[in-house]
Amino acid sequence: MFIKEEYAIKLGKTPVLSDEEALCQYIWYLKNICQNEMALIKNVLCEFIAFTDSMAQEFDLGAEILGETFNTARNIPVKIRENIREQELKLLADGHPQTSFYFYQKNSEIRHYLVRKRILLNLATNKAVGILVNTERVLPNLHRKFLQREFLGMSNQLEVSITPSLTSIQKQILFCLLIGISNRKEIAQTLSTITGNSITDVKVKNELQVLYREFHCSHSSQLIQRLLSEQIYLDLSEFPINPGNYLL
Repeated sequence: MFIKEEYAIKLGKTPVLSDEEALCQYIWYLKNICQNEMALIKNVLCEFIAFTDSMAQEFDLGAEILGETFNTARNIPVKIRENIREQELKLLADGHPQTSFYFYQKNSEIRHYLVRKRILLNLATNKAVGILVNTERVLPNLHRKFLQREFLGMSNQLEVSITPSLTSIQKQILFCLLIGISNRKEIAQTLSTITGNSITDVKVKNELQVLYREFHCSHSSQLIQRLLSEQIYLDLSEFPINPGNYLL
């Protein structure tokens, strides 16, 4: 990490904090720096101890869950709760940051999120004192809208859907391409994990060939460009993806 020398020197003089004091310092950071983000902090018992208003509104969280684990979130299926707890215990054990797709059913809609988790350390003791969770909605069409507005002179209000009839697997592949996953093996691995079905890179290759013919292109980058420039709307709500948290 690169730090201006005068600040690096001061960092070396940071007072020694207890684990509880260190955790309180992270909560202060969450409250004052991340208040407009979807973020939360858990302790080493995986209990909720602080979350932002944005997180509360998005996932219907209330004060009653503070001091409780995810197991008390009765609106979430048991299997998903147990899976998330296992992932967080692994995070605390090995210390490796986790990135995952989280598919959350809110009313009749399945919403898509990118979740990043990392442990919070007491720098004085090098012990884990909690987990920081940052979440954001996955909106692949946002990139398309930006390019339309900035480079193609198109209005954000212009939403003409000219999407041809595509199969579920083809829509899922387009979804991966739009969020930056373009390698066939990575697409196959991601979709196999998310859907619970065995999807090979050969299957992805064959479906891509169909998409190339459909959109009159010869490679994935050209396909993405055609999606962006032709305003083809990809309806994510149609994806047959089960709610859950899928590590990448």
